[in-house]
Amino acid sequence: MKSKQIVYTLGYITLFCVALYFVFGILKLSGKGLSSMGFDGNIVEGMDNKRQSKLDEKLEKFKEMMEKMKENIDNASESLPSNLDEIKSSIKEGLEMHVELQTDSLITMMMEQFKKKNGMNSIIKTLKMKGIGTFEEIYEIKKFIKLLDGDDAGNSD
Repeated sequence: MKSKQIVYTLGYITLFCVALYFVFGILKLSGKGLSSMGFDGNIVEGMDNKRQSKLDEKLEKFKEMMEKMKENIDNASESLPSNLDEIKSSIKEGLEMHVELQTDSLITMMMEQFKKKNGMNSIIKTLKMKGIGTFEEIYEIKKFIKLLDGDDAGNSD
């Protein structure tokens, strides 16, 4: 053999050995070698990714929970009275009368405070009060009335 042919043969054998080292050493034929380098996903075909299987389990649990919630809602809707609209309108009527009375009472109280004390500051203090018959309570009742009407109470300001 010529020396040139010997060098080529040794080069090919060296490349083959490096390739074998790469396959057995770095890849470790199970994918553990690449996963330790930061590669995610299925490295070796047919092997499951632990993260994916955990996500699949969580998704299944979520689906089961949603099915149970749907069943509970269906069961709850069956137990509602048939005259629910009539009940809603009666409650709405009563609340509207209550709001009107509370508003008139609050306005009367504000005017009395305005006469007795230091003007607008007493009105502002009255508006900031919390409890029964205050501006805050009236506002919350009005939001509930809108909810009974079917309006979006969260976005109505």
